[in-house]
Amino acid sequence: MGYFDFVISEIHGLRIKEHLDHKQKGGKVFCTFCLYVSDEIITALGGIAVGLCAGTDFSEADAEVDLPRTLCPLIKSFYGFKKGRICPYFEATDVVVGETTCDGKTKGYEVLGEIHPVFVLEVPHRKNGNTEMLWRAEIDKFVAEAQKLTGNRLTYEDLKEVVKLHNDKKKALQPPLR
Repeated sequence: MGYFDFVISEIHGLRIKEHLDHKQKGGKVFCTFCLYVSDEIITALGGIAVGLCAGTDFSEADAEVDLPRTLCPLIKSFYGFKKGRICPYFEATDVVVGETTCDGKTKGYEVLGEIHPVFVLEVPHRKNGNTEMLWRAEIDKFVAEAQKLTGNRLTYEDLKEVVKLHNDKKKALQPPLR
């Protein structure tokens, strides 16, 4: 229990320090909310990807100053985290990478862009002959922006190595088959 207690006591300490140290060395920290954003690309470019959540109601009051009360609570929550400077993970990021999975998120990221750097991936909303081409174009734009932000170039070799690392991590976290 001692180790568990230590980890819980440092949830907003050591990991935040790691992000700030990374930034001090010139690294970049990317905030994501959705699986549409490729952590592998971010890691291969020398960045840190931080998956944030948004599901508290205590951050909504700050958001409702700028956003409609009737907007989805999830969107008000993530906007309120930044507006109220509540979440230390959010505060340690250089850019939020969002996605257009719904009209509310699209508007939320637009308003968030007024107070924090944001890059939005346009998610195709219909599966048709252009879907793959449209999505690939969005990923290419994201890579170009991420390269600009990090000052690093994405290479096939780096990406291949990082994909293996991420896949190994996912495999290690899988429960054993019975």
